[in-house]
This record gives sequence, C-alpha cells and structure tokens, in this order.
Amino acid sequence: MNDLFESYLKDEFQRGDAQGFQRGEKSGFQKGEAKKARETAVCLKNMGMNVAFIAKALKVDENQATALMDEAYVE
Repeated sequence: MNDLFESYLKDEFQRGDAQGFQRGEKSGFQKGEAKKARETAVCLKNMGMNVAFIAKALKVDENQATALMDEAYVE
C-alpha cells in the first residue's frame, strides 16, 4: 500500500473509533440514569411514598413510576 492510502485508512479507523466510543458513552450514560431512577423509585417506595409522589419526584407518569419500581426487582 502507498502512504496516502494507509494514512486514509488510519484516519477512517480513528474516526470510526471515536464515533463508536461516543455511542457507547451515550448508551452507558442512559443505562446509568435508568438504574438511578429505579433505585430512587424503590427507595421512595420503601420510605412510604405513594406512586403519585414518586412519579412527580422522578418527572415521569405514574405508569412509568410503577414500571420502574417493578423493574428494580428484575436486576
């Protein structure tokens, strides 16, 4: 291979790595937020808070709050 082509391939590979890293980072962040929301929902439930309060605290609707509390026991 010539140097120009090798340089092109190296640049494309590095660009692909950066994009893959960004997607992975975003995915990890979203999973972390979801985990924290589940933990918070369960904690508030254990403190005796009702579903309406938990939903308001998490800025989700009551169905989502209930689902978060149910999902916490799956992991």
